[in-house]
Amino acid sequence: MLKTSQIRADLKEIRYYYKMKKLFDDAEKHVKPEIVINKVERYGTIMKTAPAKLFVIYYALYVDGKTHQKLAEDWNYSREYITRLNDALVVYLQKNLI
Repeated sequence: MLKTSQIRADLKEIRYYYKMKKLFDDAEKHVKPEIVINKVERYGTIMKTAPAKLFVIYYALYVDGKTHQKLAEDWNYSREYITRLNDALVVYLQKNLI
């Protein structure tokens, strides 16, 4: 079982991948960054069957790259609630990552 600290580090790397996706796509023509791509695909596969709340948190924070504060404002929730949803996402991933 992965530690939550490793999952959080992976999620930061996934966020960075999507933020820089165009560059990664261009780089694949020369060097394929397999470690990052495998991580993105692994987490993405798990999220396809996640509960709706966890899926949208994953997408908004890590694929779309929003901050907790921005997401709270967009969704009219408190920042603390977004943090609790993110914590639930990490627990979900920890249970489902093999």
